[in-house]
Amino acid sequence: MAALDEIIDEEMFEMEELRRVRIPRIVPKDRNDPFHYLSGEEFLERFRLPKDAVRDLIEEVRPRTHVDRLGTGCGIPLHLKMLVTLRYLATGSFLLTVADIMDIAKSSACRAVGEVVQLIAFLAPDYIKFPQPEEARQMASKFYDIAGMPGVLGCIDCTHIPIQSPGGNNVEMYRCRKGFYSLNVQGICDSELKFMQVGLAAYMTQEYFFNCLICHLLDKGDYRGLYLLGIVGIRVRNIY
Repeated sequence: MAALDEIIDEEMFEMEELRRVRIPRIVPKDRNDPFHYLSGEEFLERFRLPKDAVRDLIEEVRPRTHVDRLGTGCGIPLHLKMLVTLRYLATGSFLLTVADIMDIAKSSACRAVGEVVQLIAFLAPDYIKFPQPEEARQMASKFYDIAGMPGVLGCIDCTHIPIQSPGGNNVEMYRCRKGFYSLNVQGICDSELKFMQVGLAAYMTQEYFFNCLICHLLDKGDYRGLYLLGIVGIRVRNIY
């Protein structure tokens, strides 16, 4: 009887020990983090922004997102969504993006880009601002220090962003001189290469400029003596 009790006590002890053993938690496979494995130069070449600038951007958009969760099946971390988006914007290719940011499906990368682009767009009014007249004159002095040209408020140029055919009766308005459908993007930059204005149009840049808010603002006369510097072939009026 004593032997039986001893056996029972030993089995109960073993069961108690088993209960105390914590089953190891299954941790999802860690995603490669370009912030860690890329040097500063490699990071800049791949994403077009330095690491500190990207970290600052992530923190700026974070208050508007509630999807910064970790783990497979629990959403992609916000910092990887940001890197996917920056890589796509730098290359225009989801294939390159998925190749560089591992463990992210193409469909997930597409959704991430859509989310992050909208988050960044919310920040645009805080950073893309046309200067007030007094500030504009200070900008003109910086242009003068660079090239000795007086009165330059900013530089204006345009580029064509390819798009799919929008269809409809006015579809040919979106066909650029190179034969593909595009949005004509006009940008005005200051002496530090920062955008002061960005606009989209489906027609010639000079036509867009003469009908945009910036042109009407300059025509009021508050910016007298300043002008925008444009490339040859774009008619931009002086502001006297």
